[in-house]
Formats: sequence, structure tokens, C-alpha cells
Amino acid sequence: MKKIIFYSFSLLFLCFIIYFSCNPVSIPLYVRNVALDNEFILSDFILENDSYYEVTIDMSSYSNSNVNFSLCKLYLSSLYPREEVVATVSSSESLHFSFWAQDDAEYYYIKASNVSPSASFKINSLQINGNDYLINSLFVPYAFVHQIDLIKYDKESVSHRLWYYQDSLKILKKNGFIVGQGVNTFKYYSLLDRSRYLELDPHSYLFQLWLDVGVYGVIYIFLLSVIGIYYMLKNRKKFYIIPWFCIFLLCMIVLFFDCIFSLLFFKVILILSFILVSDLS
Repeated sequence: MKKIIFYSFSLLFLCFIIYFSCNPVSIPLYVRNVALDNEFILSDFILENDSYYEVTIDMSSYSNSNVNFSLCKLYLSSLYPREEVVATVSSSESLHFSFWAQDDAEYYYIKASNVSPSASFKINSLQINGNDYLINSLFVPYAFVHQIDLIKYDKESVSHRLWYYQDSLKILKKNGFIVGQGVNTFKYYSLLDRSRYLELDPHSYLFQLWLDVGVYGVIYIFLLSVIGIYYMLKNRKKFYIIPWFCIFLLCMIVLFFDCIFSLLFFKVILILSFILVSDLS
């Protein structure tokens, strides 16, 4: 009975997360107690080149909220990302931007500045060409939902990752597949060769280990997977093993392809899931 309840709850929770990740519930964004540099990024978005856009912000003020909102674009200059402010408006004015998207922009974003620590206000909505754009979500963290949404529009993401992997293999072929070249090997060769993309890491923990440590890094990941599978089979009768094993495999996949969240976050979850699968706790 305990197993049935546990698995039913786990399945319902998974369905809940998947549903609200694909169908997020939009809620206003409340801003208060901003201390870091008195500014923050409201949201970012990928736009079609050479297209006309109108962006409107609906804001409610509560106290000390004479905030400036800037429409910014991020573009590449000598391999490094640069910020350019397209336009700035004050919260006392009409919060509206009209502009043509340019082909040199990686993406655009709205940044709030001049935010005092005592400021308190609410962003009710953000509209792009009359359509609501998600700025905050209920049930599922906005960062997660937003990243999934951006993947649909980031048409270059997959091709760029293929470039990373191809260049990683070229570096390995040039320097040998056995011994690594040290920390930040991919970044070093990217800067040396003035690569054609924004990121300076291979977007794969597997390739990163291989380049930095050597083939021993690949063996480490392989053994970790084999040991995890072995202990899952060994302890399969324990009711909590299978869900944690699924989390363990998900983390392994993310480490290979560097997907949504930071590697540090997934390394922590990976270690925890491996400990529980291996029954080392």
C-alpha cells in the first residue's frame, strides 16, 4: 500500500509539473527590496530580424517607484557579448517601446534601473505586438518555463551545439584523445582561433572532462552510469529506488548536453540521487 501511494503521488507530481511547464499560469511580478546594483532584468526575448515591434509594460506603483525601464539588446563584439541600450523610459511616462529588430542582436531584454531599496511596485503584464508575454508563472519556477519557451525560438541553438562538439573533436584529434590539456581547454582554443559563436565552453560536461582531464573523464562518466544501473537493479525492491534512478539518468543526460539549468545544480542532484540509488546513505 505504501508503494502504491508513493508511486501515485510521484506520478501525479510529475504530471503536474509537466502540465504547468507547457501551460504556465501567468501572474503579475511583484518587485521589492531590490539591493544588487539597484537594477534587474525584467525579461528577455528572441525576436525576428528586420521586423517591427512594439513593447508595452503595464505597471502599478506602490512606493518610491520612480523607476527607469530600458530596452536593451545583446550583441557580439570580438567574441564577447555587449549591451546596447536601444531606448529608455521613466515609470512616470508611457512605458512603451517601438523599434525594428536588428540582425546583429542575439536577443533583447527589458532592464529596470534606478530602483531604490524602498521601492515597491508590480508589473501587471508585458505585451509584445499586442500579445501578452510571460514575466512570472504560478506553480513552476519562471526561469524554468521561460527557458523552455526560448528553446522553441532559439533556432541556432542546436546547430551551435554541433559546432561546439565538432570543434571539441578537432581539439582532441590535434592533441590526442588520452591526456587532457588542463582547465578551460575549450575556452583557450576558442579565443585563440576566434571562434564563430558566443559561448566559450563546449556545452557538454562529457566533452569538457575529456578536453580538460583526458579520456579518464569519459571513463568516469561511463563507470558512474554502470554503477548506478547495477545498484538500481540490486536494490530494485526498495520502493524509492526507481524514481531516484530516473532522476539520476536525467541528470546524466543533462551533463552530456548542458541543457537548462546550471551544471552545479545538476551535479548536486546527481550526487544525491546516486547516493540514494546506491543505498550509501
